Amino acid sequence: MGKKIHTTLRVDEKNYKEAKKILERLGLNVSQAFNIFIAMIKETKGIPFEIKIPNEETQKVIKEAKKGKNLTEIKDLDEFKKQTSKFVVLPIEEYEKLKEAELENIIREAEEDYKSGRFIKETAEEHLKKLGN
Repeated sequence: MGKKIHTTLRVDEKNYKEAKKILERLGLNVSQAFNIFIAMIKETKGIPFEIKIPNEETQKVIKEAKKGKNLTEIKDLDEFKKQTSKFVVLPIEEYEKLKEAELENIIREAEEDYKSGRFIKETAEEHLKKLGN
């Protein structure tokens, strides 16, 4: 890692405080998160996520939502799942990225479980017997 410098940023206070709480839950501080962001800018040779102006339809929906129009009240998680699990249309490239990220997360969780001893060592037959098969 290269030489460290000190810098000052002007940011929205409310956003900063909310982001700081989220980062703390992730085990990061703001400086570490900013260093990750800078490294990703360097790695991707640009902003590491897509920035674009929403199309007219999306802008209209955003304005309506801000005014409280055309909103659906969802009372619990089960209802949320029903409302959001119908279908999603997105480019195949985006789908592939999401699937890859999901698999990477599963692998990371499995590695963490293994490292912390959260697993049971048994044969397939023993496992099936537990399941009642």
